[in-house]
Amino acid sequence: MDAALAHTTCSACGAALGAGAVGCEQCDAAHGWRWLAAEQDRAGVPPGNEHAIRVATAVARLAHRFPAHMVPRYAVTLPLLIAGGLSAGGDARAAQRWLGNGGTLRALDSAPSTTAIKELVRHGRPQ
Repeated sequence: MDAALAHTTCSACGAALGAGAVGCEQCDAAHGWRWLAAEQDRAGVPPGNEHAIRVATAVARLAHRFPAHMVPRYAVTLPLLIAGGLSAGGDARAAQRWLGNGGTLRALDSAPSTTAIKELVRHGRPQ
């Protein structure tokens, strides 16, 4: 669903469908459709991991459509989800703790790998 929306132009505002400014009727409706898709989890990850990746990716790409306080939390947990975690458990608590202790999106951007981000968030230090 996300890929289809990203490759379709909104006839009202010209943005990718579902990605336009909040208030564009067509984008608002399409953004709601984003959550209708069901995805298969990869082997070896907790149930719900793929859905969590889709939500975190949407928040990262479309930050203007979500409350500002959600954006850093989802940005921090996305690499953990890709590594096979689940944001509903220890990774979510670690991300919240890391952000509360001064962790920044800039620190994530400068990390050399997903593994380094995972170590930074879970243990407060890069690997």
